[in-house]
Amino acid sequence: MAGIAASLLTLVSAVLLYLTDREQRLLTVPLAPWLRLVSLALLTGAAGLWVLSQGVTLGLMVGLWVFVLAQLVLVLLVGHYRDSFQKTGGRL
Repeated sequence: MAGIAASLLTLVSAVLLYLTDREQRLLTVPLAPWLRLVSLALLTGAAGLWVLSQGVTLGLMVGLWVFVLAQLVLVLLVGHYRDSFQKTGGRL
């Protein structure tokens, strides 16, 4: 159960951290800067839950990998659906 809670906290933290960035492309205006602190607090709590459920070494490794993969996939998905790099009509 702690692993599921840690996963959810990690994913929410990754999304909040992305949405507070000035360079994000999902919202027209980034979220308030104080939410970045909330995101870091959530990430710290998630790291604690990962350590409690998996032990120190495996917990930190899994927690960091879940965070990094969430950040990477989020940026790739937003870039794929929001950027206008695709031509409209015609052949390449």
